[in-house]
Amino acid sequence: MYLETIGLFLPIICTPEELLGGNKMTDEIMMEVHAIKDAIGVKYGNNLDALFKEIQLGEARLKAAGFQVFAPPVNPENLPNTALQRTRFARR
Repeated sequence: MYLETIGLFLPIICTPEELLGGNKMTDEIMMEVHAIKDAIGVKYGNNLDALFKEIQLGEARLKAAGFQVFAPPVNPENLPNTALQRTRFARR
């Protein structure tokens, strides 16, 4: 295939179950992650705007307490060889 000859690949779209070979993601860690997600959803009434406002208030409290809060990079693809660049924007 031409894409492979130039170092690219055609992505495969599949479900997590298909990716893991039929294994369900039901281990203890995943169950805990889902429980935390559900608790956050209940706390904010499944309202993402309310959750975002709470995150902004938390950042403001941290800044008022003297902590330095960094904004995410505008264009992470142009970063030097950082963990963010390697994990989120790695070329496969």
